[in-house]
Amino acid sequence: IQAAGLDARRADEALSRLRSGDLEEVEARITQRAIEVHKLSLEKLTFDATNFDSYAAAGTQSCLLKRGNAKSKRKNLRLLGLGMLVTADGGVPLLSFPYPGNKADVTSFKSFLRRVKLRADRLPIDQESTIAFDGGNISKEVVQYLDDSSFQFVARLPHEHAVEASAIPTRELPWLKGTLAKKVRAKKMKTKVYGVERTVVATFSESMRDSQVPGIQRDIRKAKESLAAIDDRLKRQAAGERHKPLSAAQARVKALKALDREHLAKLFRFDVSGDDAAPALTYEFDSAAWEDLFENRLGRTLIITSRHQWAPEKIVIALRKQSHVED
Repeated sequence: IQAAGLDARRADEALSRLRSGDLEEVEARITQRAIEVHKLSLEKLTFDATNFDSYAAAGTQSCLLKRGNAKSKRKNLRLLGLGMLVTADGGVPLLSFPYPGNKADVTSFKSFLRRVKLRADRLPIDQESTIAFDGGNISKEVVQYLDDSSFQFVARLPHEHAVEASAIPTRELPWLKGTLAKKVRAKKMKTKVYGVERTVVATFSESMRDSQVPGIQRDIRKAKESLAAIDDRLKRQAAGERHKPLSAAQARVKALKALDREHLAKLFRFDVSGDDAAPALTYEFDSAAWEDLFENRLGRTLIITSRHQWAPEKIVIALRKQSHVED
């Protein structure tokens, strides 16, 4: 092909001939050949989904570009979702697919599982393979599907989905040995998840807690400032200063909004008393609740797995591989 045939216009004309089915077939063939030639290991795999901002004009029709929960936090752009399966060693992409930007991660994961089954003849994932994925993809339905399939998995589990494991005090979790010695505490146990006994690992990482504390302290400081501002406004209102008055219900809504960040509702106690003519706000920071949060919740992760025989260290390392696909 002459260089002149590869300019942007010619490339666009060529790409416009492709359809989604063509792209999936191209990817399947390339992946199959890469596995054969480069002996790619399918023993440890990771899956993740994300979305990207699009700058398409508002009138541009698309079944994929939708407004949703943007990773960039922008609210004025339509999004394109992307799910991807990669090798844990080397991060080689094996399967990818776009999806509407307004779909939740758990929905994209179900689509991923269907696509893996359809490509089973050229993407040989079997009992020797383990797929690691994030907690946003977890649901009762997904875990039941995995139970019925041949997929082995390691996944982050939301704390509220395994209360017994989450409630174990951090000091009761033993330190791991090997490469994670004195860095991570972890305990493997059997506990009920979605009504069925499953293997769960409760973990604690001091470095993870250290990274969480500054953000929570910032949120606490902002909450105190917001509550103080509400209190000051109500006091000025009671003193007869002329401005738009707040009712007791409105003051309560503003106080709840000030605490509308993770953990804050447990760290503060407040009450709005009096009638609409002269509501009053009282609040206090719960030091005991902060100590419990610091000691027993921050730095904690729950992991659910079908690898019942694996040691806790191997399970933790498998999940850590998943973070690389995000990058």
